[in-house]
Order: sequence, then structure tokens, then C-alpha cells
Amino acid sequence: MLLSSIIFTRIMSQEHFGLYTTYYSIVVLFAPFVGANLFIGLNNGYFDFKEDRKNFRASILFLSALIFIFVTIISIAFTCLFNKVSNKSLSIVILIFALFHSYAFFVITYYNNYANMENRYKIKSLLMMLPNILQVIFGILLIYGIKSNSYYGRVIGSTIGISCCAIFLFIVMLAGNYNLWNTMYYSYALKISIPSILSSISYIIMQQSDHIMITEFVGAKFTAVYGLVYCIGNILYAFLQATSGAFHSWAFHALDSGRFLSIKLIQKWYLFFFLILSVGLLMISPEVIKILAPSSYWDFRYIPPFLAGSCMLVLNSFYSTVGEFYKKAGKVSLCVAAAAVSNIILNFIFIPKYGAIAAAYTSFVSYIFLALLGRILIQVVHKGLYSDMFFLFFSFFVFLNCILFIYVCERPILRYCSYSVVLIGLCYYAYLKQNEILGLVRKNDNT
Repeated sequence: MLLSSIIFTRIMSQEHFGLYTTYYSIVVLFAPFVGANLFIGLNNGYFDFKEDRKNFRASILFLSALIFIFVTIISIAFTCLFNKVSNKSLSIVILIFALFHSYAFFVITYYNNYANMENRYKIKSLLMMLPNILQVIFGILLIYGIKSNSYYGRVIGSTIGISCCAIFLFIVMLAGNYNLWNTMYYSYALKISIPSILSSISYIIMQQSDHIMITEFVGAKFTAVYGLVYCIGNILYAFLQATSGAFHSWAFHALDSGRFLSIKLIQKWYLFFFLILSVGLLMISPEVIKILAPSSYWDFRYIPPFLAGSCMLVLNSFYSTVGEFYKKAGKVSLCVAAAAVSNIILNFIFIPKYGAIAAAYTSFVSYIFLALLGRILIQVVHKGLYSDMFFLFFSFFVFLNCILFIYVCERPILRYCSYSVVLIGLCYYAYLKQNEILGLVRKNDNT
């Protein structure tokens, strides 16, 4: 989505770009409902049904299709009723595209979760790139095909692009002599997945409600600027998603076999990687924004809170992984819901007063709150599993560089010199600890 901004900010009007950002937020909001988050149950079922994994995968996917049909019918009926009662005209066509877009996203996520557990990282990497590439290609073609409205062209093109991959994967996973109607599997997966829906919705509210509320309070043009810089902050979150599958799978196996001491070592070097990445991204972000979009989108004030907030999500990913393993999805969901509610309240208070920039800081505060709640929960579930010192050092260093960025954002030489000092220092530390890193790699290779 970030790289596509280079194209779409130039071939779409700023208002239509902002409207598509809002549409995509709605797509993401539907995601937990159209498939009932059944990929969460798939992860646990991988261990609990070792002898029948593929049949379990197929039957739960079939269940997700039934849920998608039900959600689609209910959503269309509710929208028609709402339009009739309120005398408004919410687009049924856009709603249908959003629903199909969401379910296609679910199918790809579902397959990727299974690929993670099988350590099939090549196919996962392909599926992280191909749907996005197809969305861009079809989006461009449809925008030029529907010249009167670039917004509709982008919506239709994106949905067709991601659906091509989803349909293929859906057929692959159901191909075979499987017992698709298995109520025991359904009950097992739903008990694990349904509590996590609240967590997913809450995450989405924290990450996407800002766009909707900015459009409502200050206009779609501000949403366009916010959405572009939001993508910069989300580069870190994208790396988290790209690597979390491997970490998630590794952590499940480590917790299952009782290798608790090795988890702290992984924690240390995982955070080390994200520290290098986050500070580097922070310091080069003004140039990235200038490449991605015209000058009307350049507003660097959003960058520090976005980056710092994404770093808080990195911390919380450690906690949520352990919560999922111990099947505490309900409690994890309550933590995320509390943070989401705090974000909405803060947005209602501060966006009307201070504009779109307030949304960046309210999200940052909510992510800190979420990380603190996650820490409290995991201390109850498995006390001492992670090192608080590693988390504190990571957070302090990120915050320190964000403050530095505020003063040097308009001075690229100072920014690059600052990062060079940080990078040299971190690399020197890694050199001193090379035996620790090599030992960890060899140990993981053997396991």
C-alpha cells in the first residue's frame, strides 16, 4: 500500500485518495466478522489435531465461507433498512465490494497462518507481495477505465486484484477428499476464535477509526495526508507482520516444548532488529514522503507519534502471542478493547480541537496503554517469561530518537549523522555479542 501511494497520489484527486483510505478502513473493520477470525483456531488446531491437520484446515475454511454468506446477507439487509429509515443513501455496491475484499483478505491470512506453522516462508513471502501487486495493477487499469470517478476505479480494481489470489487459495485448500461438515472441529475453532474477534475489532478501531473520524470532523483531504504519513509509520508494522509469523510459530513450538530461557534471548535480538529499523525509518522518512507524494501531502509532524506507536505494537505482539498460546484470547481481547475505547474517547475530545495531528498522538497514548495492560496480563499467565529491561531500553531509545527528530527533521545532514552514530554503536554491540547470536542461530537450526 505504501509503494502504491507513489502512483495513486498522482493519478487520483486528493479527495478521492482520502475517500479510498476511508473505504479501506471499512474493509479492515469487516475483516474479523466475515471469517470470524478462524485463523486463530487454526493455529491451536495445528497442535491439537496433528494427525488430521489438512482435514481440520479444510473444514474450518468451509465454515468461514458459511459465516461470510451470513454476514453478507445481514449487512445488506441492515444497510437497506438504515437507508430507508434515515433517508440516506449508503452505497450497497460499495458495501458488497468491501465485504468481498475483506473475505479475500481473510482467506489469504488463513493460508498464511498455516504456512507459518509449516515453516513455508517462501510461499508466505509470495502471498504478501502478489495480492498487493495485483491490486495496484487492476486499480490503475480501472481508474483509467472509469475516468469519471477514480475512487470507484480504485475500489473495484483492488477487490478484483486480491480476489484472484483468494479464489485460487480457497480452491487449493478445499481440493481433496475432506469431511467439510465436522461439528466437533467447528465447535473447537469457534470457542478459540470468537473471543479474539473483540481483540481484532479493537485493534482495527485503534488503527483505522482515526481515518473515519478525521473525514467526519475535518474532511477527506486531511484524511489523505494523514493516511499517507500513516503508511510511513506502518512500514514498521508491516515488518512486524512479515516477521511475526515466524516468531509466532517459533514461540508456540518453544512454549510447547518448555524452552522458556531461549525466549528471552530471542526477545533481545528481535527488539535489536526493530530498534535499528525504527530509528533508520524515522530519520529517512521526510525523503520517503517527498518521493511518495506531491508537496500537498508533506507534513512531517505525524511521523514521530506514528513510529513510536508502531514500536508499542511491537512490544504488545510479544504479549499477545503468549496469550494466544495459553488460550487467553478473551482476556487479551479485553485489554485491546480497553485501549480502543480510550483511543475513541481521546479522538472525540482532541480531533475537533487540534485537527488530524491529534489523532496521531491519541493513538500513540492508546498503544502505550495497551502495552502496559498486556504486560500485566502475561505476568499473571507466565510470570518472568520476558525481560522488562529489554522492553524498557527499547522504548527509551525509540522515544529519545523521536524527540531528536522533532529538532532535526528539516536538517537531513544532522538526521543522517545521528542515525550513523546509532547504527555504528548498535553494530559494534552486535559484533561484541556475535557468539551469542551465532549460538542462538545454531540452536534454532538444530531444533
